[in-house]
Amino acid sequence: MTIAIAFPRFPASDLPAIPADWKDTSWHNDMCPSFSPCEGLTVFIDRINPADRGDEYGSRFAVVLSDMPDPTGCLYDGDDWEEVLAEVNAYGIDAEADRSRA
Repeated sequence: MTIAIAFPRFPASDLPAIPADWKDTSWHNDMCPSFSPCEGLTVFIDRINPADRGDEYGSRFAVVLSDMPDPTGCLYDGDDWEEVLAEVNAYGIDAEADRSRA
């Protein structure tokens, strides 16, 4: 599924500049669109205006471990896109280090 199918009314202007290599993993049962920058990681992106979000008190972005069904797998929850990118980058570096140790 893609954002266009799962969230047809989600304004493209509310999306930050998504890196080209991120996979659209949006699913209609989720509160907002999602993208996977790498295996094991999902980034959820909600609307800019808090009043338009599924939870108006919730954050705009969440970076979660894809295989963790509960909040303990949340690596970042906030409103800063640069923090999202930093967390994704740090996860990628850590994952690469783990693979090289194996």
